[in-house]
Amino acid sequence: MFNGDVVDAIKFALINRSPTGVLFGPFVGELGFEFSRWCGWVRQLSMDKDIKHKIFISTRRSRIGLYKDLTLVNPNVKIIPFDLETDYTQETRPNCYYLDNALTNTKITSIADKITNKLFKEYSDIKVKIDASDKHCQFYYTYNPLNLDYNFVISPEIRNQLKNITTGKRVIVISPRHRLDITNRNWQIEKWDQLYEYFSSLQNVIIFLAGTRGSSYIPTKKYNNIKILDDITPPENSMEITIEVIRSACVTIGQQSAIPILSNLLKTPLITWGHTPNRLMKEDNIFRNKVEYIMSHDSKYYSDVTPDIIINKLKKYLTK
Repeated sequence: MFNGDVVDAIKFALINRSPTGVLFGPFVGELGFEFSRWCGWVRQLSMDKDIKHKIFISTRRSRIGLYKDLTLVNPNVKIIPFDLETDYTQETRPNCYYLDNALTNTKITSIADKITNKLFKEYSDIKVKIDASDKHCQFYYTYNPLNLDYNFVISPEIRNQLKNITTGKRVIVISPRHRLDITNRNWQIEKWDQLYEYFSSLQNVIIFLAGTRGSSYIPTKKYNNIKILDDITPPENSMEITIEVIRSACVTIGQQSAIPILSNLLKTPLITWGHTPNRLMKEDNIFRNKVEYIMSHDSKYYSDVTPDIIINKLKKYLTK
């Protein structure tokens, strides 16, 4: 990792060369990488008043909330969304990067090139591209918080929508990762159901399930105090309301996935479990957020992590 050296070099080049149009992206990859290795420093550069370039940011339509507020502070920023599943490939699931027997790194590069070529034809101002492939993201990865911005400004409409649902209640965010294509690291459904039953008994607490339906375990039973974020907002607002609900939560709960990474970046305490503690406790925790990590000796299904262990760790957040 380069600890911000490449980011600093890009910033220096943008400040010292004649203004032109710069394309950041297109970001085709996994959401967790876009959180931790891409959007933070792209946001920081986009708000730098010393950079006079036109900035074009290209990402999936469901993720434009990561950058939408930049257009309010910098008129030179333009967000260009794309619809990966409908426009470029039918082989991918919404947030899957390595794509498990379907979308290889070669295919991802091919899709990114198609989007790039289209954008260069449509926007004559674009002269330079900053690559967003996984190969390059590892070089952009920075442990320097000064190079990053995660101070998302969410629209008043979305904040008020959430306030109307949560007023007077303690908020908990759950990331119930349940992939159908990669079953490794899926927690058992019956354990999620036990946890949901416990949550349903809590008073003055509201639970939000974050993550796409295609990669999350949604309970078949309906609970009055458990809300599914996908059901309360249109897709184009899903990222903004996810950010806002995590910021308002007392804790986020879930095994390794994109939502716990975002919780760390938003500095919301995290209860998580798995077999690779270094990533969520250190590597993807640049702000040193509070993480309670439950170490599992079953690297496939985390069968030794029980609902009771999680509930015991949760109780302190319910009494603060």
